[in-house]
Amino acid sequence: MQVNLNSTFAEISALDKLAIFAPHWFYSYGLKPEVATFSVIIFIATTLVVIGSYSTISQPKLASDPIYDRHSSLWDPTDRDGSSLYIMLPESALNLNTNLIDYKSALTLPVMAASALFGLDYLIRHFDILKIKVFMMYITTMVVPTAHLTLNFLFTAFLRNIGYILGLKHNLGYFFSRYRLTHSNDDKSPLGVIEQFDLKSMSMSKSELKDFQNWMLERNNAKLVKLHKVEVKKQNFAIVWDAKFLFTLPIAIALLVVFHVYNSDTYKLKNVNWIVNNVIASVFAISGCMFTRVGSFKVGTLMLLALFAYDVYFVFGSTLMVSVATGIDLPVKIVVPTCPPEFFSWSEIWNKQMHQIRGGTSLLGLGDIAIPGAFISLCLRYDYFQYYNRTKLAFHHLRSIGTPKYFILAISAYVTGLCITITANHYSGRGQPALLYIVPSLLISVFGLATWCKELSQLWGFTEEIEAYPEKTAEQGPIAPRESDEFSEVESEEPSLQVVVDEVTYEFEFTEDESDDTYIIEEDTDDDEELFDEEDLSNEIDYLLRDQEKETQ
Repeated sequence: MQVNLNSTFAEISALDKLAIFAPHWFYSYGLKPEVATFSVIIFIATTLVVIGSYSTISQPKLASDPIYDRHSSLWDPTDRDGSSLYIMLPESALNLNTNLIDYKSALTLPVMAASALFGLDYLIRHFDILKIKVFMMYITTMVVPTAHLTLNFLFTAFLRNIGYILGLKHNLGYFFSRYRLTHSNDDKSPLGVIEQFDLKSMSMSKSELKDFQNWMLERNNAKLVKLHKVEVKKQNFAIVWDAKFLFTLPIAIALLVVFHVYNSDTYKLKNVNWIVNNVIASVFAISGCMFTRVGSFKVGTLMLLALFAYDVYFVFGSTLMVSVATGIDLPVKIVVPTCPPEFFSWSEIWNKQMHQIRGGTSLLGLGDIAIPGAFISLCLRYDYFQYYNRTKLAFHHLRSIGTPKYFILAISAYVTGLCITITANHYSGRGQPALLYIVPSLLISVFGLATWCKELSQLWGFTEEIEAYPEKTAEQGPIAPRESDEFSEVESEEPSLQVVVDEVTYEFEFTEDESDDTYIIEEDTDDDEELFDEEDLSNEIDYLLRDQEKETQ
Protein backbone atom coordinates (compact mmCIF):
# COMPACT_ATOMS: atom_id res chain seq x y z
CA MET A 1 0.00 0.00 0.00
CA GLN A 2 1.27 3.46 -0.92
CA VAL A 3 2.12 5.55 2.13
CA ASN A 4 1.38 9.28 2.20
CA LEU A 5 0.67 12.08 4.67
CA ASN A 6 -2.97 10.98 4.98
CA SER A 7 -2.00 7.45 6.02
CA THR A 8 -2.56 6.56 9.64
CA PHE A 9 0.13 5.36 11.99
CA ALA A 10 -1.45 1.89 11.93
CA GLU A 11 -1.03 1.67 8.14
CA ILE A 12 2.68 2.42 7.87
CA SER A 13 5.49 -0.14 8.03
CA ALA A 14 7.02 -1.40 11.26
CA LEU A 15 10.26 0.48 10.55
CA ASP A 16 8.34 3.73 10.05
CA LYS A 17 6.41 3.08 13.26
CA LEU A 18 9.68 2.71 15.13
CA ALA A 19 11.18 5.86 13.61
CA ILE A 20 8.10 7.99 14.33
CA PHE A 21 7.28 6.72 17.81
CA ALA A 22 10.89 6.61 19.11
CA PRO A 23 11.12 10.39 19.77
CA HIS A 24 7.83 10.33 21.70
CA TRP A 25 9.15 7.54 23.91
CA PHE A 26 12.70 8.93 24.28
CA TYR A 27 11.82 12.52 25.15
CA SER A 28 8.89 11.57 27.40
CA TYR A 29 11.34 10.75 30.22
CA GLY A 30 11.79 14.44 30.95
CA LEU A 31 15.24 14.81 29.40
CA LYS A 32 16.25 18.32 28.47
CA PRO A 33 15.48 18.27 24.72
CA GLU A 34 18.52 20.20 23.50
CA VAL A 35 20.97 18.24 25.63
CA ALA A 36 19.43 14.88 24.68
CA THR A 37 19.41 15.60 20.93
CA PHE A 38 22.94 16.89 20.78
CA SER A 39 24.25 14.11 23.02
CA VAL A 40 22.89 11.55 20.56
CA ILE A 41 24.51 13.37 17.63
CA ILE A 42 27.88 13.55 19.41
CA PHE A 43 27.69 9.89 20.42
CA ILE A 44 26.92 8.71 16.87
CA ALA A 45 29.59 10.91 15.29
CA THR A 46 32.28 9.90 17.79
CA THR A 47 31.45 6.20 17.45
CA LEU A 48 31.74 6.42 13.66
CA VAL A 49 35.10 8.20 13.91
CA VAL A 50 36.47 5.57 16.30
CA ILE A 51 35.31 2.67 14.11
CA GLY A 52 36.55 4.41 10.97
CA SER A 53 39.95 5.06 12.55
CA TYR A 54 40.49 1.43 13.53
CA SER A 55 39.43 0.31 10.06
CA THR A 56 42.59 1.99 8.69
CA ILE A 57 45.03 0.07 10.91
CA SER A 58 47.58 -2.08 9.10
CA GLN A 59 51.19 -3.08 9.65
CA PRO A 60 53.45 -0.04 10.27
CA LYS A 61 56.78 0.25 8.49
CA LEU A 62 58.99 -0.72 11.43
CA ALA A 63 56.93 -3.67 12.66
CA SER A 64 58.19 -7.17 11.94
CA ASP A 65 56.34 -9.30 9.42
CA PRO A 66 53.62 -11.24 11.29
CA ILE A 67 54.19 -14.28 9.08
CA TYR A 68 57.32 -15.03 11.12
CA ASP A 69 55.28 -15.05 14.30
CA ARG A 70 52.40 -17.17 13.08
CA HIS A 71 52.80 -19.68 15.92
CA SER A 72 51.73 -16.95 18.36
CA SER A 73 48.22 -16.99 19.79
CA LEU A 74 47.92 -13.43 18.41
CA TRP A 75 48.43 -14.55 14.81
CA ASP A 76 45.49 -14.02 12.50
CA PRO A 77 45.33 -14.46 8.70
CA THR A 78 44.22 -10.81 8.39
CA ASP A 79 47.43 -9.43 9.95
CA ARG A 80 48.96 -8.78 6.52
CA ASP A 81 45.78 -7.46 4.89
CA GLY A 82 45.46 -3.88 3.69
CA SER A 83 49.12 -3.01 4.19
CA SER A 84 51.00 -1.09 1.52
CA LEU A 85 54.14 -2.93 2.66
CA TYR A 86 53.02 -6.00 0.71
CA ILE A 87 53.04 -5.01 -2.95
CA MET A 88 50.91 -7.49 -4.86
CA LEU A 89 50.65 -5.95 -8.35
CA PRO A 90 53.32 -4.70 -10.78
CA GLU A 91 51.24 -1.56 -11.29
CA SER A 92 51.31 -0.90 -7.55
CA ALA A 93 55.09 -1.35 -7.50
CA LEU A 94 55.51 1.27 -10.23
CA ASN A 95 52.86 3.68 -8.90
CA LEU A 96 53.32 3.91 -5.15
CA ASN A 97 51.18 5.71 -2.57
CA THR A 98 48.10 6.01 -4.77
CA ASN A 99 45.97 5.23 -1.70
CA LEU A 100 47.22 8.31 0.16
CA ILE A 101 46.06 11.91 -0.13
CA ASP A 102 48.96 14.13 -1.20
CA TYR A 103 49.34 17.93 -1.11
CA LYS A 104 47.66 18.38 -4.48
CA SER A 105 44.67 16.26 -3.51
CA ALA A 106 44.34 18.07 -0.17
CA LEU A 107 44.06 21.41 -1.97
CA THR A 108 41.70 19.96 -4.58
CA LEU A 109 39.16 18.65 -2.05
CA PRO A 110 37.54 22.06 -1.33
CA VAL A 111 37.29 22.80 -5.06
CA MET A 112 35.59 19.47 -5.75
CA ALA A 113 33.22 19.93 -2.80
CA ALA A 114 32.29 23.44 -3.95
CA SER A 115 31.63 22.23 -7.50
CA ALA A 116 29.33 19.51 -6.17
CA LEU A 117 27.43 22.05 -4.07
CA PHE A 118 26.88 24.41 -7.01
CA GLY A 119 25.76 21.53 -9.21
CA LEU A 120 23.26 20.16 -6.69
CA ASP A 121 21.91 23.62 -5.92
CA TYR A 122 21.31 24.20 -9.64
CA LEU A 123 19.41 20.92 -9.93
CA ILE A 124 17.26 21.72 -6.90
CA ARG A 125 16.29 25.15 -8.24
CA HIS A 126 15.64 24.15 -11.86
CA PHE A 127 14.26 20.62 -11.74
CA ASP A 128 11.51 18.68 -10.00
CA ILE A 129 12.80 17.40 -6.66
CA LEU A 130 11.39 13.90 -7.33
CA LYS A 131 13.33 13.68 -10.59
CA ILE A 132 16.47 14.68 -8.73
CA LYS A 133 15.83 11.86 -6.28
CA VAL A 134 15.65 9.36 -9.10
CA PHE A 135 18.82 10.81 -10.64
CA MET A 136 20.62 10.71 -7.31
CA MET A 137 19.71 7.06 -6.79
CA TYR A 138 22.65 6.31 -9.06
CA ILE A 139 24.89 7.65 -6.32
CA THR A 140 23.31 5.32 -3.79
CA THR A 141 24.50 2.32 -5.81
CA MET A 142 27.73 2.96 -3.94
CA VAL A 143 25.88 1.55 -0.94
CA VAL A 144 26.71 -2.02 -1.97
CA PRO A 145 30.53 -1.76 -2.24
CA THR A 146 30.89 0.60 0.73
CA ALA A 147 28.53 -1.42 2.91
CA HIS A 148 30.35 -4.60 1.93
CA LEU A 149 33.72 -3.12 2.95
CA THR A 150 32.34 -1.73 6.21
CA LEU A 151 30.54 -4.94 7.14
CA ASN A 152 33.61 -6.97 6.20
CA PHE A 153 35.71 -4.93 8.64
CA LEU A 154 33.16 -5.21 11.46
CA PHE A 155 32.59 -8.92 10.83
CA THR A 156 36.34 -9.59 10.70
CA ALA A 157 37.11 -7.63 13.87
CA PHE A 158 34.27 -9.31 15.77
CA LEU A 159 35.18 -12.89 14.83
CA ARG A 160 38.89 -12.23 15.28
CA ASN A 161 38.34 -11.17 18.88
CA ILE A 162 35.83 -13.96 19.54
CA GLY A 163 38.36 -16.49 18.29
CA TYR A 164 41.06 -15.03 20.53
CA ILE A 165 38.82 -14.97 23.62
CA LEU A 166 37.81 -18.60 23.06
CA GLY A 167 41.41 -19.63 22.37
CA LEU A 168 40.63 -20.90 18.87
CA LYS A 169 43.49 -21.69 16.52
CA HIS A 170 44.34 -18.81 14.16
CA ASN A 171 41.40 -16.79 15.59
CA LEU A 172 39.43 -15.67 12.50
CA GLY A 173 41.12 -18.45 10.54
CA TYR A 174 39.23 -20.96 12.66
CA PHE A 175 35.93 -19.71 11.18
CA PHE A 176 37.04 -18.88 7.62
CA SER A 177 39.83 -20.60 5.74
CA ARG A 178 41.57 -18.75 2.94
CA TYR A 179 41.77 -20.10 -0.58
CA ARG A 180 43.96 -19.24 -3.53
CA LEU A 181 42.55 -19.41 -7.03
CA THR A 182 45.51 -19.45 -9.42
CA HIS A 183 45.48 -18.80 -13.15
CA SER A 184 48.50 -20.59 -14.60
CA ASN A 185 49.75 -22.24 -17.77
CA ASP A 186 49.58 -26.04 -17.71
CA ASP A 187 50.32 -28.11 -20.82
CA LYS A 188 50.89 -31.33 -18.88
CA SER A 189 47.50 -32.11 -17.41
CA PRO A 190 44.48 -33.38 -19.35
CA LEU A 191 41.50 -31.07 -19.77
CA GLY A 192 38.85 -31.22 -17.09
CA VAL A 193 38.50 -31.02 -13.33
CA ILE A 194 41.28 -32.59 -11.25
CA GLU A 195 40.61 -33.36 -7.60
CA GLN A 196 42.92 -34.51 -4.85
CA PHE A 197 42.88 -38.26 -4.19
CA ASP A 198 42.79 -39.08 -0.50
CA LEU A 199 41.54 -41.82 1.78
CA LYS A 200 38.28 -40.03 2.55
CA SER A 201 37.27 -39.29 -1.04
CA MET A 202 38.05 -42.87 -2.12
CA SER A 203 36.60 -44.51 1.02
CA MET A 204 39.66 -46.73 1.28
CA SER A 205 42.47 -47.40 3.70
CA LYS A 206 45.97 -46.36 2.75
CA SER A 207 46.99 -49.87 1.73
CA GLU A 208 43.78 -50.34 -0.26
CA LEU A 209 44.33 -47.10 -2.13
CA LYS A 210 47.90 -48.04 -2.91
CA ASP A 211 46.79 -51.47 -4.20
CA PHE A 212 44.07 -49.76 -6.25
CA GLN A 213 46.61 -47.43 -7.84
CA ASN A 214 49.00 -50.29 -8.67
CA TRP A 215 46.17 -52.39 -10.12
CA MET A 216 44.98 -49.60 -12.41
CA LEU A 217 48.52 -48.97 -13.62
CA GLU A 218 49.57 -52.59 -14.14
CA ARG A 219 46.34 -54.00 -15.59
CA ASN A 220 45.01 -50.97 -17.50
CA ASN A 221 47.97 -48.61 -17.81
CA ALA A 222 45.67 -46.06 -16.13
CA LYS A 223 47.02 -43.44 -13.74
CA LEU A 224 45.49 -41.50 -10.89
CA VAL A 225 46.38 -37.96 -11.96
CA LYS A 226 47.83 -35.91 -9.14
CA LEU A 227 47.80 -32.17 -8.60
CA HIS A 228 51.44 -31.34 -9.19
CA LYS A 229 53.27 -28.25 -8.03
CA VAL A 230 52.76 -25.17 -10.20
CA GLU A 231 55.97 -23.38 -11.10
CA VAL A 232 56.08 -19.70 -10.17
CA LYS A 233 57.00 -18.58 -13.68
CA LYS A 234 53.89 -20.30 -15.07
CA GLN A 235 51.49 -18.51 -12.70
CA ASN A 236 49.88 -15.45 -14.27
CA PHE A 237 47.94 -14.21 -11.27
CA ALA A 238 46.15 -15.50 -8.21
CA ILE A 239 43.14 -14.45 -6.15
CA VAL A 240 43.21 -15.09 -2.42
CA TRP A 241 39.75 -15.10 -0.87
CA ASP A 242 37.59 -16.37 1.95
CA ALA A 243 33.86 -16.92 2.36
CA LYS A 244 32.97 -13.87 4.47
CA PHE A 245 31.41 -12.21 1.43
CA LEU A 246 28.65 -14.84 1.51
CA PHE A 247 27.42 -13.10 4.66
CA THR A 248 28.36 -9.45 4.09
CA LEU A 249 27.35 -9.06 0.43
CA PRO A 250 23.68 -10.10 0.90
CA ILE A 251 23.37 -7.67 3.81
CA ALA A 252 24.88 -4.89 1.69
CA ILE A 253 22.41 -5.59 -1.12
CA ALA A 254 19.54 -5.66 1.39
CA LEU A 255 20.57 -2.21 2.67
CA LEU A 256 20.42 -0.83 -0.86
CA VAL A 257 16.97 -2.35 -1.41
CA VAL A 258 15.65 -0.94 1.87
CA PHE A 259 16.98 2.52 1.12
CA HIS A 260 15.46 2.43 -2.37
CA VAL A 261 12.06 1.47 -0.94
CA TYR A 262 12.18 4.35 1.52
CA ASN A 263 13.43 6.84 -1.04
CA SER A 264 11.31 5.94 -4.08
CA ASP A 265 8.48 7.89 -5.70
CA THR A 266 5.91 5.73 -3.92
CA TYR A 267 7.16 6.86 -0.51
CA LYS A 268 5.20 10.04 0.14
CA LEU A 269 6.08 10.84 3.74
CA LYS A 270 7.70 14.18 4.37
CA ASN A 271 11.18 12.87 5.14
CA VAL A 272 13.10 9.67 4.54
CA ASN A 273 13.01 7.33 7.53
CA TRP A 274 15.80 8.65 9.77
CA ILE A 275 16.81 5.15 10.90
CA VAL A 276 17.34 4.00 7.30
CA ASN A 277 19.15 7.23 6.49
CA ASN A 278 21.51 6.91 9.46
CA VAL A 279 22.41 3.30 8.75
CA ILE A 280 23.40 4.13 5.17
CA ALA A 281 25.10 7.37 6.24
CA SER A 282 27.10 5.47 8.87
CA VAL A 283 28.33 3.09 6.19
CA PHE A 284 29.43 6.05 4.06
CA ALA A 285 31.11 7.73 7.04
CA ILE A 286 33.16 4.66 8.01
CA SER A 287 34.17 3.94 4.42
CA GLY A 288 34.99 7.64 4.06
CA CYS A 289 37.52 7.29 6.87
CA MET A 290 38.92 4.20 5.11
CA PHE A 291 39.46 5.93 1.77
CA THR A 292 40.28 9.48 2.94
CA ARG A 293 43.69 8.29 4.08
CA VAL A 294 46.27 10.92 4.94
CA GLY A 295 49.89 9.75 5.08
CA SER A 296 51.53 12.57 7.03
CA PHE A 297 50.66 15.33 9.48
CA LYS A 298 51.86 17.92 6.97
CA VAL A 299 49.25 16.85 4.43
CA GLY A 300 46.65 16.31 7.17
CA THR A 301 47.11 19.83 8.49
CA LEU A 302 46.86 21.32 5.00
CA MET A 303 43.68 19.34 4.31
CA LEU A 304 42.04 20.48 7.56
CA LEU A 305 42.92 24.14 6.96
CA ALA A 306 41.70 24.05 3.35
CA LEU A 307 38.35 22.49 4.30
CA PHE A 308 38.15 24.81 7.32
CA ALA A 309 38.11 27.79 4.93
CA TYR A 310 35.62 26.02 2.63
CA ASP A 311 33.23 25.23 5.49
CA VAL A 312 33.32 28.74 6.94
CA TYR A 313 32.64 30.38 3.58
CA PHE A 314 29.74 28.15 2.52
CA VAL A 315 27.98 28.48 5.89
CA PHE A 316 28.49 32.18 6.61
CA GLY A 317 29.09 33.51 3.10
CA SER A 318 26.52 31.48 1.16
CA THR A 319 23.26 29.60 1.62
CA LEU A 320 24.24 26.78 -0.73
CA MET A 321 25.23 24.28 1.94
CA VAL A 322 22.02 24.69 3.93
CA SER A 323 19.78 24.55 0.86
CA VAL A 324 21.44 21.39 -0.46
CA ALA A 325 21.54 19.66 2.94
CA THR A 326 17.82 20.26 3.49
CA GLY A 327 16.73 19.99 -0.15
CA ILE A 328 17.54 16.37 -0.95
CA ASP A 329 16.99 13.34 1.23
CA LEU A 330 20.25 11.54 0.62
CA PRO A 331 22.36 9.66 3.18
CA VAL A 332 25.02 12.38 3.38
CA LYS A 333 24.14 13.46 6.92
CA ILE A 334 23.34 12.03 10.33
CA VAL A 335 19.75 12.90 11.23
CA VAL A 336 18.40 12.86 14.80
CA PRO A 337 14.73 13.70 15.55
CA THR A 338 14.17 16.57 17.95
CA CYS A 339 11.62 16.72 20.75
CA PRO A 340 8.08 16.61 19.28
CA PRO A 341 5.82 19.55 20.22
CA GLU A 342 3.11 17.12 21.40
CA PHE A 343 3.65 13.71 22.97
CA PHE A 344 1.49 10.71 22.09
CA SER A 345 1.30 7.36 23.83
CA TRP A 346 1.26 4.16 21.76
CA SER A 347 -2.52 3.91 21.98
CA GLU A 348 -3.03 7.61 21.18
CA ILE A 349 -0.76 7.67 18.13
CA TRP A 350 -2.22 4.53 16.55
CA ASN A 351 -5.04 6.23 14.63
CA LYS A 352 -3.29 9.54 14.02
CA GLN A 353 -2.61 10.57 10.43
CA MET A 354 0.94 11.37 9.42
CA HIS A 355 0.29 15.07 8.93
CA GLN A 356 -0.98 15.23 12.53
CA ILE A 357 2.28 13.89 13.95
CA ARG A 358 4.74 16.74 13.91
CA GLY A 359 8.43 16.75 14.67
CA GLY A 360 11.72 18.22 13.55
CA THR A 361 15.27 16.97 13.10
CA SER A 362 18.84 18.05 13.78
CA LEU A 363 21.59 17.00 11.43
CA LEU A 364 25.35 16.71 11.10
CA GLY A 365 26.97 16.44 7.66
CA LEU A 366 29.17 13.45 6.90
CA GLY A 367 31.98 15.81 5.98
CA ASP A 368 32.14 16.84 9.63
CA ILE A 369 32.74 13.17 10.47
CA ALA A 370 34.91 11.85 7.63
CA ILE A 371 37.32 14.80 7.35
CA PRO A 372 38.23 15.03 11.07
CA GLY A 373 38.11 11.22 11.08
CA ALA A 374 40.88 11.10 8.47
CA PHE A 375 43.14 13.20 10.71
CA ILE A 376 42.18 11.31 13.87
CA SER A 377 42.87 7.95 12.20
CA LEU A 378 46.32 9.29 11.29
CA CYS A 379 46.88 9.99 15.00
CA LEU A 380 45.94 6.39 15.81
CA ARG A 381 48.31 5.01 13.18
CA TYR A 382 51.06 7.24 14.55
CA ASP A 383 50.48 5.71 18.00
CA TYR A 384 50.89 2.27 16.42
CA PHE A 385 54.04 3.45 14.64
CA GLN A 386 55.55 4.68 17.92
CA TYR A 387 54.78 1.40 19.68
CA TYR A 388 56.32 -0.81 17.01
CA ASN A 389 59.24 1.58 16.59
CA ARG A 390 60.06 1.00 20.26
CA THR A 391 59.41 -2.74 20.41
CA LYS A 392 60.21 -4.01 16.88
CA LEU A 393 57.65 -6.77 17.52
CA ALA A 394 55.66 -8.58 14.87
CA PHE A 395 52.45 -6.77 13.99
CA HIS A 396 49.20 -8.36 15.08
CA HIS A 397 45.75 -6.77 15.12
CA LEU A 398 45.15 -8.50 18.45
CA ARG A 399 48.28 -7.07 20.07
CA SER A 400 47.55 -4.29 22.56
CA ILE A 401 49.69 -1.17 22.17
CA GLY A 402 48.66 0.31 25.50
CA THR A 403 47.06 3.76 25.62
CA PRO A 404 47.19 5.49 22.21
CA LYS A 405 47.76 8.97 23.61
CA TYR A 406 47.48 10.99 20.39
CA PHE A 407 44.32 9.16 19.36
CA ILE A 408 42.64 9.58 22.76
CA LEU A 409 43.49 13.28 22.80
CA ALA A 410 42.28 13.74 19.21
CA ILE A 411 38.95 12.09 20.03
CA SER A 412 38.59 14.34 23.08
CA ALA A 413 39.38 17.38 20.94
CA TYR A 414 36.80 16.28 18.35
CA VAL A 415 34.09 15.92 21.00
CA THR A 416 35.05 19.33 22.41
CA GLY A 417 34.79 20.90 18.97
CA LEU A 418 31.35 19.36 18.42
CA CYS A 419 30.15 20.60 21.81
CA ILE A 420 31.29 24.14 21.01
CA THR A 421 29.61 23.93 17.59
CA ILE A 422 26.31 22.81 19.09
CA THR A 423 26.46 25.43 21.84
CA ALA A 424 27.13 28.19 19.31
CA ASN A 425 24.30 26.91 17.13
CA HIS A 426 21.89 26.89 20.08
CA TYR A 427 22.65 30.42 21.26
CA SER A 428 23.08 32.03 17.84
CA GLY A 429 19.95 30.47 16.36
CA ARG A 430 21.67 29.71 13.04
CA GLY A 431 23.71 26.88 11.57
CA GLN A 432 27.38 26.78 12.47
CA PRO A 433 30.29 25.36 10.44
CA ALA A 434 31.46 22.47 12.59
CA LEU A 435 34.98 22.55 11.16
CA LEU A 436 35.31 26.13 12.43
CA TYR A 437 35.59 24.71 15.93
CA ILE A 438 36.78 21.15 15.29
CA VAL A 439 39.88 22.03 13.24
CA PRO A 440 41.49 24.42 15.77
CA SER A 441 40.59 22.04 18.59
CA LEU A 442 42.29 19.12 16.81
CA LEU A 443 45.42 20.96 15.69
CA ILE A 444 46.05 22.74 18.99
CA SER A 445 45.55 19.55 21.01
CA VAL A 446 47.67 17.21 18.87
CA PHE A 447 50.56 19.58 18.25
CA GLY A 448 50.37 20.81 21.83
CA LEU A 449 50.80 17.25 23.12
CA ALA A 450 53.68 16.64 20.71
CA THR A 451 55.39 19.80 21.97
CA TRP A 452 54.81 18.81 25.60
CA CYS A 453 56.27 15.33 24.97
CA LYS A 454 59.17 16.80 22.94
CA GLU A 455 58.07 14.79 19.91
CA LEU A 456 57.04 17.62 17.61
CA SER A 457 59.82 17.13 15.06
CA GLN A 458 59.22 13.37 14.97
CA LEU A 459 55.46 13.82 14.54
CA TRP A 460 55.85 16.51 11.87
CA GLY A 461 58.33 14.36 9.94
CA PHE A 462 56.24 11.17 10.17
CA THR A 463 55.09 9.74 6.85
CA GLU A 464 53.47 6.52 5.69
CA GLU A 465 54.59 6.96 2.10
CA ILE A 466 56.60 4.18 0.50
CA GLU A 467 59.92 5.54 -0.73
CA ALA A 468 60.17 5.31 -4.50
CA TYR A 469 62.92 3.28 -6.13
CA PRO A 470 65.68 5.69 -7.24
CA GLU A 471 66.90 5.70 -10.81
CA LYS A 472 70.52 4.72 -10.30
CA THR A 473 73.32 5.65 -12.66
CA ALA A 474 75.95 3.27 -13.99
CA GLU A 475 78.50 4.66 -11.53
CA GLN A 476 76.26 3.93 -8.55
CA GLY A 477 75.96 0.22 -9.28
CA PRO A 478 73.38 -2.03 -7.65
CA ILE A 479 71.67 -1.02 -4.42
CA ALA A 480 72.83 -3.19 -1.54
CA PRO A 481 70.14 -4.66 0.71
CA ARG A 482 69.94 -3.60 4.33
CA GLU A 483 71.32 -6.04 6.86
CA SER A 484 67.92 -6.24 8.55
CA ASP A 485 66.00 -7.08 5.38
CA GLU A 486 63.99 -10.28 5.51
CA PHE A 487 64.51 -12.86 2.82
CA SER A 488 62.76 -12.41 -0.48
CA GLU A 489 59.48 -14.22 -0.85
CA VAL A 490 60.16 -14.88 -4.54
CA GLU A 491 60.75 -18.57 -5.08
CA SER A 492 64.33 -19.42 -5.98
CA GLU A 493 64.97 -21.24 -9.23
CA GLU A 494 68.25 -22.77 -8.01
CA PRO A 495 68.13 -26.59 -8.14
CA SER A 496 70.02 -27.04 -4.88
CA LEU A 497 70.71 -25.06 -1.74
CA GLN A 498 73.78 -25.45 0.45
CA VAL A 499 74.41 -23.93 3.84
CA VAL A 500 77.68 -24.22 5.75
CA VAL A 501 77.83 -23.51 9.47
CA ASP A 502 81.25 -24.26 11.01
CA GLU A 503 81.99 -27.77 9.78
CA VAL A 504 78.41 -28.95 9.39
CA THR A 505 76.95 -29.01 5.89
CA TYR A 506 73.21 -29.01 5.20
CA GLU A 507 72.29 -29.86 1.64
CA PHE A 508 68.81 -29.80 0.21
CA GLU A 509 68.10 -31.15 -3.23
CA PHE A 510 64.85 -30.49 -5.08
CA THR A 511 64.66 -33.29 -7.61
CA GLU A 512 60.94 -33.82 -8.03
CA ASP A 513 60.12 -34.85 -11.56
CA GLU A 514 57.04 -32.85 -12.44
CA SER A 515 56.65 -34.65 -15.74
CA ASP A 516 55.50 -37.70 -13.76
CA ASP A 517 51.91 -37.02 -12.73
CA THR A 518 51.33 -40.44 -11.17
CA TYR A 519 49.66 -40.07 -7.82
CA ILE A 520 52.03 -40.75 -4.92
CA ILE A 521 50.53 -41.90 -1.63
CA GLU A 522 52.19 -40.20 1.30
CA GLU A 523 52.25 -41.05 4.96
CA ASP A 524 49.36 -39.74 7.04
CA THR A 525 50.17 -36.78 9.26
CA ASP A 526 48.50 -35.29 12.26
CA ASP A 527 46.24 -32.39 11.29
CA ASP A 528 47.80 -30.24 13.98
CA GLU A 529 51.39 -30.94 12.86
CA GLU A 530 53.06 -28.04 11.04
CA LEU A 531 54.90 -29.30 7.94
CA PHE A 532 57.72 -27.34 6.36
CA ASP A 533 56.94 -25.92 2.97
CA GLU A 534 59.42 -24.16 0.69
CA GLU A 535 58.86 -20.83 2.44
CA ASP A 536 59.65 -22.41 5.80
CA LEU A 537 62.77 -24.02 4.33
CA SER A 538 63.98 -20.76 2.81
CA ASN A 539 63.28 -19.03 6.12
CA GLU A 540 65.39 -21.54 8.06
CA ILE A 541 68.22 -21.28 5.53
CA ASP A 542 68.14 -17.50 5.79
CA TYR A 543 68.50 -17.66 9.55
CA LEU A 544 71.44 -20.10 9.23
CA LEU A 545 73.18 -17.79 6.77
CA ARG A 546 72.77 -14.85 9.12
CA ASP A 547 74.21 -16.80 12.02
CA GLN A 548 77.17 -17.76 9.87
CA GLU A 549 77.76 -14.15 8.82
CA LYS A 550 77.63 -12.95 12.42
CA GLU A 551 80.16 -15.57 13.53
CA THR A 552 82.45 -14.67 10.63
CA GLN A 553 82.31 -11.00 11.61
